[in-house]
Parts: sequence; C-alpha cells; structure tokens
Amino acid sequence: MQTQNEPIKWAETLYTSINMGIPGIAAATGPEETFIAALAKENNWDNRRPAAFLAKQRELALLYKMIDEITLRSHAAAGDAAIKDAGLIKQYAAAIRDLESKDDCIKAIQVALPFTSWLLKKDLQFAKRVTLCLDEYIKELAKSDPEALAFFEKDMNRFH
Repeated sequence: MQTQNEPIKWAETLYTSINMGIPGIAAATGPEETFIAALAKENNWDNRRPAAFLAKQRELALLYKMIDEITLRSHAAAGDAAIKDAGLIKQYAAAIRDLESKDDCIKAIQVALPFTSWLLKKDLQFAKRVTLCLDEYIKELAKSDPEALAFFEKDMNRFH
C-alpha cells in the first residue's frame, strides 16, 4: 500500500536525482505541477541536483587543457619562465589528482541518471527499487568525497 508521502518523496527523487521536469513528475507521481513546483522551491531541490558533480568533469578537461598550453609555452621558454611553468604544472597536476579521485562517483552518476530515466518508462515500481540501490552504491563511492557525501546523504532514505 502506498503511503501519503510516497508520491512526494518519489517526486523529489525524480527532480533531484534524475533531473526530470515538473510536468513529467506530475504525470508520473500524481500531485499537481504547482504543488511540485512549490515543494521544489520550498525545499531547495535545485541545489541538490547532480549538476555540481558533473561540473567537475568540465573542470578536469579545463585543467588538462591548461597543462597542455603551459607545456607548449614552456618548450619555447627558457630559464625562470620554464621554472615558473613547471610550478604551475605541478599545481594543476595536484588539482587533477584530487578531482580524479572523485571521478568514480561522477561516472556512477552519469550512468545512473540515464539508466534510471529509461527504467522509469519501463517499470515505475522496479525503478524505485533500483534507485534505492543506486543511491546506496553512490553513497559508498562518495564516502571518500565529503562534498559528494553531504549531497547524497540529503537524499538517502527517500522512500522510508
């Protein structure tokens, strides 16, 4: 039997984890669009979407590009300029290592979002169970990343 809060919790999951729009959520869960929009605004659901983690991938790409540009410039430079460039490369490499240590979580999110969206169209009840499992898996991955862990702990136990 479905509890009164289950459609609301499912709406929150669809909004925050799957990036589904409000009209689609209303169609899938039952509550009216205006009610869902008010909940999203009141509970700050926008800040709980995974976009912040996906932005890390863009940041990684930028850091690699910057290292490439510095390396090219360094080959033409000599003396102090080359030493300064080596210091910059070392700093960027450290930033890359830090971001890549969080990459498993990002990859899991990238797979989970489209898979769960696809599964929603096939079997809503099964999608709910799978989403809970994916949440637990991503939470395990996020334990090494305090920022990611804080994000996912907000969403844990959505269906309880």
